[in-house]
Amino acid sequence: MDGERREIHELHASLKERLSQIDQQLVQIKVTQKDVQSLQQTIQGIQDKLAFREQQLKQGDDERKELTKEIQALRERLAKVEATKETRTAPGRTTSSSKTDEEK
Repeated sequence: MDGERREIHELHASLKERLSQIDQQLVQIKVTQKDVQSLQQTIQGIQDKLAFREQQLKQGDDERKELTKEIQALRERLAKVEATKETRTAPGRTTSSSKTDEEK
């Protein structure tokens, strides 16, 4: 009987140790699960920021394209104004230079 009691006692101690190991594993799993949830929230936040930045980038690119068109239109207008100015001043120069020739 003493042998049986000792065997039962050893079995009980072994089961108790195994139960303690399982409890520790459960605690680690819970910690890991919390870490995973935290990482998921972080990832979601980063994805949201990325989507916002991509939207800002697209808006900036659209604005850049629009401004480029406006600049090109202004360049063309300036070229026309300068061409008109040169046309108006060119005969005046010729006239003033021909007067100079006549005065000689």
